Amino acid sequence: SLKAWGPALARLAVVEGVVMGAGARVQRQALAKFSVIEDGAAHAGIVQLGVVGKGAQVKMGATLMDMAFGKDVRVRVGSELRRAPQGMCGVCVGPGAVVGSGVRVAPGRVVPAGVAIAADPGHVLSRVELPAGVSRAVVRNGALEPS
Repeated sequence: SLKAWGPALARLAVVEGVVMGAGARVQRQALAKFSVIEDGAAHAGIVQLGVVGKGAQVKMGATLMDMAFGKDVRVRVGSELRRAPQGMCGVCVGPGAVVGSGVRVAPGRVVPAGVAIAADPGHVLSRVELPAGVSRAVVRNGALEPS
């Protein structure tokens, strides 16, 4: 039994080099590496080199990215963009913010405190009819379209 005042790691969570605050939770099948999960935060997605702020939530299927393939990660410092060291920089999720399932946050970004972010519902498959013989499709506006 886990104590209510301590951090909680669910079975099948993958956690490496993470600092967890009081009451923080990493949920089943989540991945958290080299990050900070502050007091009362709940993480169920993927984070590396990131910060999940106090009381924030990262839902299952959300991804906080740490690198951009083929280009530099740039971070806003004041009014200018600067290249991140080693080409990597995680995401910061502000206190009380919620990153919903299916949301992918680009590296070096800050999700503002208290903001709830949801994925585009047009990317959720809700209609599955396809013409006969079609073997490849994409999801557009909630429906399958031949690709």
